Amino acid sequence: MKIRIHYSLFPLIAFLLLASACGPDKHHGRIEGQLEGINQAKIMAFPAIMTAADGGQVDTIEIKRGKFSYDREISAPLILTLLYPNFSQTTLVIEPGATVRLKGDANRLKEITLDGNDDNLLLTEFRQRMLKLAPREQEREAATFVRSHPATLAALTVFLDFFAHKEVLSPIPALSLLETMEKQQPDNTDLRHLTAFLKPIMTHAPGEKIKSFAATDLNGKRFTESDLKGKPTLFVFCAQWQGNFFQISTLSSTIRQNLPESKLNIVYIVFDERENSLRKRMKSLPLPGRVVCDSRGLASPLVQALGVRYISGNILMDAQGNILTRDISLTEWKEKIPELLKGQS
Repeated sequence: MKIRIHYSLFPLIAFLLLASACGPDKHHGRIEGQLEGINQAKIMAFPAIMTAADGGQVDTIEIKRGKFSYDREISAPLILTLLYPNFSQTTLVIEPGATVRLKGDANRLKEITLDGNDDNLLLTEFRQRMLKLAPREQEREAATFVRSHPATLAALTVFLDFFAHKEVLSPIPALSLLETMEKQQPDNTDLRHLTAFLKPIMTHAPGEKIKSFAATDLNGKRFTESDLKGKPTLFVFCAQWQGNFFQISTLSSTIRQNLPESKLNIVYIVFDERENSLRKRMKSLPLPGRVVCDSRGLASPLVQALGVRYISGNILMDAQGNILTRDISLTEWKEKIPELLKGQS
């Protein structure tokens, strides 16, 4: 049997085939990029927030003759970060079944334009305005943008760029911005998780006061923030599997020797699942202070009370419970901690 197709159907069939080839399927988001001033390079793509809508993988995108095409499997709109060879970044929003078009010059990455959805159009317009502002004015403009578009992923993207990634996280105006977005995006679980992560860090920023907590150390002794007041306290987040665990032990021992026990409390919050292994390690590598290891990791009540940005992070508070600094690098401990504690009882 011969099957005959009427010639009048050819244009329709061709259109359908072309349409199906033009965009990603409903399980993928696509970025079509064109960058002048670059011939061949590799950039990285990863989610700006760990989210259930994405597997969290880091992908490598190859640019050839200034162009690239990248598909990512997603189940919901996703804020994606592109990291260039010079460590500049572009954050954008991709959606299932849609294509984002990125255009710009590799020598002027801040001027990149985006389209493909309303969020990217808002981001492009916002970033074009920012080019005309002094650095001091940019954060104020970013806060205004978030307040003006609180129900959008564009607002969350701007918040990540200007507030969540700062070296020192400040509660003003970040906490109010998070609260504003949460009210307008009550079903955004990623935003809810981000707030839960950032809030304790920001409320324990330099200048803030230590909040109430209760914990039990390895000796079974329960203590609260009130038990630490009267002398300064250094909180240290660490783990045996860290390469700098030995450095943390030796540095804190040196500081403790130079500042007698009467001058400094040290509380170690250790992210280890095996308490017995930690006890054995401490016989040869002591931690001179209170050690908390409840095998609960980020779910530890003490961790959730104080907030942790990264392992080896730290908080230094004075004798009255005021936060002096947090998350200073280990290379700064020896000089900065004694300097901050001058005059402390």
